Amino acid sequence: MVRRICNLFLISILFFVSDKISGQSKPVNGVIKDSDGEIVQFAYVFLNQDSTNSVFSDIDGRFTIYTRGDIQNLSIIHPEYQPFQLNSGISSSDSIEAILTPIESAKRVWTDNINSPTFKIINQAVLLENTNDPEQLGGSFEYTSYNIATVDLFQLRNHNIPDKYENRVENDTLFIKHHRIHGHEHMDVIESVNQRIFKYPNKNHERILALKHSGLENIGAAPLYSNEHPISFYNNYFDFLGIRFATPLGNRTYKHYEFHHEYSLPHKSDTVYVIHFRPSHLRVSGLEGTLYINSNNYAIQHVVARPVEHQLIDFQISQKFEFIQNKEWFPVQMNYVYLLRKSPKKYLGTVYDKKTYIKKIDLDPDLSKFDGTELCVCEVYGTEQSEEFWDIHRIEPLSQKRRKTYLRVDTLRHQSKPGIVIQRLVAFYRNKLTYKLPFMEVNNVFQLNRVEGARFGLQGSAGRDLLQFFEVGGYGAYGIRDKEWKWGFEAGLFLNKRHDFELKYQHSNDIFEPGSIDFLAKKPDFFRRIFTGRMDRYLSDKVTLNFRTPGYHLMELGFNKYSRKPLYDYQFQFDNEGTTTLSSDYNISEVSLRVRYAVNEKVTNTLGKVARLDSNYPVFYLNASKGFSNILNGELSFFKLAGHMDYKFHLGHIGTTSLKLEGGRMSSKAPYPILFNGRGGNLATSSIIIRNHFQTMGIYEFVSNKYFNVFFQHDFGSRLFAHSKFKPDIVIYQGMGWGDLDNKDLHSGADAVTKSYSRGFFETGLGLNNFLKFKLFGKVYGSLGFGYFHAYGPERRGGSIFDNSVIRLTYQIKLL
Repeated sequence: MVRRICNLFLISILFFVSDKISGQSKPVNGVIKDSDGEIVQFAYVFLNQDSTNSVFSDIDGRFTIYTRGDIQNLSIIHPEYQPFQLNSGISSSDSIEAILTPIESAKRVWTDNINSPTFKIINQAVLLENTNDPEQLGGSFEYTSYNIATVDLFQLRNHNIPDKYENRVENDTLFIKHHRIHGHEHMDVIESVNQRIFKYPNKNHERILALKHSGLENIGAAPLYSNEHPISFYNNYFDFLGIRFATPLGNRTYKHYEFHHEYSLPHKSDTVYVIHFRPSHLRVSGLEGTLYINSNNYAIQHVVARPVEHQLIDFQISQKFEFIQNKEWFPVQMNYVYLLRKSPKKYLGTVYDKKTYIKKIDLDPDLSKFDGTELCVCEVYGTEQSEEFWDIHRIEPLSQKRRKTYLRVDTLRHQSKPGIVIQRLVAFYRNKLTYKLPFMEVNNVFQLNRVEGARFGLQGSAGRDLLQFFEVGGYGAYGIRDKEWKWGFEAGLFLNKRHDFELKYQHSNDIFEPGSIDFLAKKPDFFRRIFTGRMDRYLSDKVTLNFRTPGYHLMELGFNKYSRKPLYDYQFQFDNEGTTTLSSDYNISEVSLRVRYAVNEKVTNTLGKVARLDSNYPVFYLNASKGFSNILNGELSFFKLAGHMDYKFHLGHIGTTSLKLEGGRMSSKAPYPILFNGRGGNLATSSIIIRNHFQTMGIYEFVSNKYFNVFFQHDFGSRLFAHSKFKPDIVIYQGMGWGDLDNKDLHSGADAVTKSYSRGFFETGLGLNNFLKFKLFGKVYGSLGFGYFHAYGPERRGGSIFDNSVIRLTYQIKLL
């Protein structure tokens, strides 16, 4: 009896287990491509006509769907392709490859009616944008990402080769080589593993845990390929190579779009709305593409976008989001594709394809390891990693094509032209003449000004790459016109490299423009340097302590003992215990403080240098110095203060405004070389605009010991001519300034400047930029325009209107 009960019990267990085994979910894997072999992203896949059990393909066109029963058929839907169905030969053990046929011409009904059902979906997504954007929720997060990028040549569609290039194609070695290796290897492969921590509202810290770049042993270019954060389509705009694109879900920009609701798809317990978008007009730089909006909080689940207007450099952005930990939507996959059309050849382009896979997402990270005062840091913590490390982080094993690329390029590493070119570009970015001689620098190689004419020189440094904490350097230069040598040397001690804490000594025997202001980390206008027509001989011994705060604000404390001797006819009247003397040689002992403060600035460590990214916040510069008499032969006692503010902000499709404020004040009894020049940009022998200067004011027309200037510029862009082939940018300019000079009688000489603009200098201008466009090397756009400027007010010159007006050429160089 007991044995019978045991047997029945065992039989029941076997039936139970077998039932469970037969009811287990079985995965069906596959990849979706089109008839050209290109992957199809975000296609809708379901089995057995049951759309409640559905998935979407990812950025690689791959999908995995689970089923408990038999597989009768598999269906695929995508708005750009004809429906696909596979009815036989399906097994969970197989990997399915589905080939979709594109729809030749899709007829769509577009709407920009805010009361339409489609717009109601868009409105909901816009209203809930702050709850769906991870960076706007008010919390913190951490994740690890695996990034892989490939670089390839691509043949323009159907060649698209003008007749005049047809004969060149057949004999072009690059074209032949491209076809020989096409399908077997990439030009380049770059992999990286990053870790990012974010703290609300805008603080980031990113580390590159590993980097692998085919053909490069020195990976100084790491951050160029790695520190790329997701582009948010919930913001109103995002920048790409200097152009601002309006997004279809920005709360101020979505009304500039029209939409087409393709269909609604059931997905799990939600509904996914597939909606196409495009700009409703061309007055803004817009995008076209497809939004997949999930009914769960009306969040973006997938998005594909590209610019409406084709440029020399085009791009496509694809992003995939998931609802993480049943709390919030978070990006998990991104694909950025950049197309360089007609580069390197008229008939051959280059494509840069980068994919990012985000994992190990932590929505409540430990912030104790986070330096919360830094806004954006990208640091290389490790690069040489084992293959086991890469196998763990790779989403899938390297394809044979990528492995062959590593093998070929690494084998020919030292002879590889792309590798050598990149190494040279890295060296040039770091101001090095060559990657083989790191102590030879680019600075002082060649300069132009009206005093020296052509200036040739050489500068070098050694120690930073070898000793890490100590550096010495020097330079020499010779002016063709003045026939004079200039030289200098320096030595620096790095006390804290993380915060660029450096103690430096500098000796200079050079020339320096009088009345100029040298703000910390602010480069002067290129043409203003060329038009410099007055110089002082400058002999200096200077000790400085440079550092940056945790927020990446720069500071410099210094003591400078120097002499200045004007190289033009000028004398200053000294009062020494009741005795007046005229002198053109001045000894100065000075303590100084220079500060650069940028509000919410983001920076990154690029190619071994801290690079600062453009922002919509102001940047402030401050210089303060105190001169001492009777200390180390100092002859002047003074206090000098100067400040400058740069503020550039965008007003949507209206354009971009730039505002610059500057002012200064110092002791009235000081020689001209250390006073303030008027901000003049008018030179009789030149017709080039000098930005943020008065175009109608002479370069050395005014001088002051106290001044205040305002420069306003608004660029409407070319959207006012949206429906015309002729699309210049309309720009308006306004400049206002006041400057006063006390004790004018202390200055004498044929070149003494005693004129001030205390009653105010006013100037208005109108410009047409990009009037004439041209291509430089087939890779960037250059453009010329012109501006008309007119001075008015108390300081205008007498005579006709032409005496107070000038026309200036404007110039721009853009990648798009």
